[in-house]
Amino acid sequence: MTDYESIQTTLRAVRRRWRLRLALEALVPIAAAVAAVLAVWLLLWPLAEGHPALVNWARGLAGVVLAGTTVVLARRWVRSRPSDTQVALYVEECEPALKQSLVSSLASADDAGVAPGLAARVMAAARQGLAAIGDARHLERHRLRRAGGVVGAITLGSVALLAFGPDRFRVATATLVNPWRPVPVAPSFRVGVEPGNAEVPKGGGVDIRAVLNGFTSEDAELVFRSDSAGEWHRLPMSRDTAAGRFTTRLFDVVEKTEYFVEATGIRSPAFTLSVVDLPAVAGAEATVRFPSYTGLPSPRTRAM
Repeated sequence: MTDYESIQTTLRAVRRRWRLRLALEALVPIAAAVAAVLAVWLLLWPLAEGHPALVNWARGLAGVVLAGTTVVLARRWVRSRPSDTQVALYVEECEPALKQSLVSSLASADDAGVAPGLAARVMAAARQGLAAIGDARHLERHRLRRAGGVVGAITLGSVALLAFGPDRFRVATATLVNPWRPVPVAPSFRVGVEPGNAEVPKGGGVDIRAVLNGFTSEDAELVFRSDSAGEWHRLPMSRDTAAGRFTTRLFDVVEKTEYFVEATGIRSPAFTLSVVDLPAVAGAEATVRFPSYTGLPSPRTRAM
């Protein structure tokens, strides 16, 4: 191998390490962007869970952010291919002991006006200088390790969270990164109440029935008040034979009453029981007419 070929081999090796280091440094912001997107998504997951529209919107936004970051850094890396002269300048900047012999060797090889004997001596000096520093194999070593360590730490940390973190983290991550993963619609947690708004005879009672939709509970309570400025009272409801059904009776309703049903922290809408005075018989009067053959008079009686 000639001195020139040896110099070219060394420059190619340095260039490969240089570009590898640039690639790893480009992966650092990409890995950081992925970690940041996952962290934000985990915080937003309780709001987005069960809402396909929000999940699809988040998928699109995350894809745009990551794709844009990757494209920008990839284009920068592709354009960062240094020439032999740039690599030689970089080596000499790191190794002043070469005394610009490496750049001079490249210049003499490209300049046809340089005497062959002088060019050979310059090549030999550059080759000897590279041999003295181990063909610059130590260049980029520290920066390669640092960039690789950062990328590895972010990657291993993310994998560890996926493997050993909470289930909600794995579910949220899988939902975000897998566009084909179906997003179930959140169940509608609702408490249905009968009779709802109703009219009750003054002093009468009313049966209250509650049906739990989308969830179950061991108990339910009727919460009511007869004065809009008064305190709320709680009345436990009895479980019906059917699952998720509860009943109770409200007695002696003498004024307008507001009420709702609560189970496991989920409340029904508020309803109103209006008190009405129903028609009532205050008194009665009757005339008794006996048959004529009895000869009895027809007295009039009055009942109060």
